[in-house]
Amino acid sequence: MVFIVVIVVSAERGGDVVDLVDVKTFQCAVKNGWTFAIVRSYHGLKRAAEPSERASRGMQQTDVYHFPCYQQFSLPSAQVSADYTALQNAGATFGTMWFDIETNPDSNCAWNEVQSLNCEFLNGLIEGGKL
Repeated sequence: MVFIVVIVVSAERGGDVVDLVDVKTFQCAVKNGWTFAIVRSYHGLKRAAEPSERASRGMQQTDVYHFPCYQQFSLPSAQVSADYTALQNAGATFGTMWFDIETNPDSNCAWNEVQSLNCEFLNGLIEGGKL
């Protein structure tokens, strides 16, 4: 008995954009084969990259990512809503809003030591994303 296995691999070129990037930089990236960008739209408690979102419109696909700030006084759903509203007001077009969950270097945004509270916060982000 002979088995033939065919594996098809599809690779796209692109990247995660943290800092503000101008149109010329994105044009250069497209010229060099980039088809997508994932632009940070929110960091801590503020908008992060609206000019990059506008500049990235030459990409076939642009997503955004939300870098949340864990704070007991700031509802996670309100953070997501503020980010989404600011994106809409800026005329940004994007496919998916990702949540970047990692250690935040800002001590004011550090995760809680109680894991169940962190889990509640993450669920709040997800609920906030159900727009």
